[in-house]
Amino acid sequence: FPIVFFTANDTEEDMIKGFESGCDDYISKPFSIGVLKFKINAILKRNYGEAKNIFKYKDLKIDFDSRKIHKRDEEI
Repeated sequence: FPIVFFTANDTEEDMIKGFESGCDDYISKPFSIGVLKFKINAILKRNYGEAKNIFKYKDLKIDFDSRKIHKRDEEI
């Protein structure tokens, strides 16, 4: 599965540790939702083929068109 780090730690050392740990991308706060969408779509496309507007993993669902996130079918 692709791994993306979302963090407030933005030093070069932190980023290198993240990539050495195997992450596919390292995104530090603050970040734009629009950029986040394209980064996630690019990662999904690289790993699974054509990216979709809905990302699902276990009990988490992210709908980029409606900009909603659901966990266990409950909107968060």
